[in-house]
Amino acid sequence: MNFSGENLADADLAETDLSNRDFSFTNLQRADLSDANLTEAHLIGANLSSANLSSARLRSAELVGANLSGANLRNADLFNANLSGANLSGAYLWYTMLFKANLTNADLRCASLIQTVLVLANLSKANLSRAELLCANLWNANLTDANLTDAKFKSTDTNITFLRGADWTGADRTGAKFDDATIMPGGYTYYEFKNDVGGIASDGC
Repeated sequence: MNFSGENLADADLAETDLSNRDFSFTNLQRADLSDANLTEAHLIGANLSSANLSSARLRSAELVGANLSGANLRNADLFNANLSGANLSGAYLWYTMLFKANLTNADLRCASLIQTVLVLANLSKANLSRAELLCANLWNANLTDANLTDAKFKSTDTNITFLRGADWTGADRTGAKFDDATIMPGGYTYYEFKNDVGGIASDGC
């Protein structure tokens, strides 16, 4: 079924099977999509601001340019989802699965990423300014040219993460875990950089 361009603001779609459906440019503002199955759904340019997507399945979903500002994505599964250019500012991404997700040029300003899985995610040129990444897993993630100003990386696992060209001015890296092969903002490895980084011990998350 095609919902493209429809106005579904405030709709109750909780626990609904919406896999492979087309919601391109649909208004889903404040909609309840908790526990919904949106696997491989097309949500390009959709308005999902302040929507409830907790525990929703969005594996391989297309969310290019979607507005997810202030959305609740707690425990959501976005494995291999395409969120390129999406607006996730102020979104709640606690325990969210973003393994292999494409977040290039995404807006994650002030987003809350608590224990979020970003393994192998592409965050190149993403804006994570003032985002909170407490105990997040960024193993082998690509943050090339990302904006990390004033972000909180406390106890985040950044092993072998690519940070070349990233701006982390004012970022809190207390307890962040780096691998000697991690590519740092200046293009050198963490092994070459670590004498200039403080507080690398884990706090046990």
